Amino acid sequence: YFILLLIFLKKHTIKLGLALLLGFIIGFVLHKLESKSYVSNMIVETNYGSGIQLYKQVSYLNNLVKKKDSISLSQLLNIDTNEAAQISQILVSPYQPGKNLYKAYDEYLQKTDTIYTKGFVFDDYKKRMADYDLRFHKIEVTSKSKLIFDKLTPSIINLVENDYYKQI
Repeated sequence: YFILLLIFLKKHTIKLGLALLLGFIIGFVLHKLESKSYVSNMIVETNYGSGIQLYKQVSYLNNLVKKKDSISLSQLLNIDTNEAAQISQILVSPYQPGKNLYKAYDEYLQKTDTIYTKGFVFDDYKKRMADYDLRFHKIEVTSKSKLIFDKLTPSIINLVENDYYKQI
């Protein structure tokens, strides 16, 4: 098979070289024409089961971004409408889900009666947990402007904070 490969390469060297060169040129041009995009991550810690609220709020913000509703987005995030139009995506995901799950499992075992947890293994716990049940989450914002991220942090935190929890 190796000899057949060498024969094929010898016969089609010019065609393969031109295809490689053309692919490089097209990729380079597309990369240069593509607008720059900046990404910022924020790690948040949820308390009192507020993870589901975080996921709902971020999903709502991302839906506004998809609909290009920069007016509503600017009002919610306390930023200028032009800055809101620069945001291309807002996502939330669990932060280090493996480590986060093990830590939550350990805390669960320490708080629960040992008779109940005797036959309870990590895989059972893992099946019961949803992403929003974990304690740490990563909010990722993608924007065409790199100057917007400092303004977003307090607004995003205010959206997911609850006055009831501040008083406790």
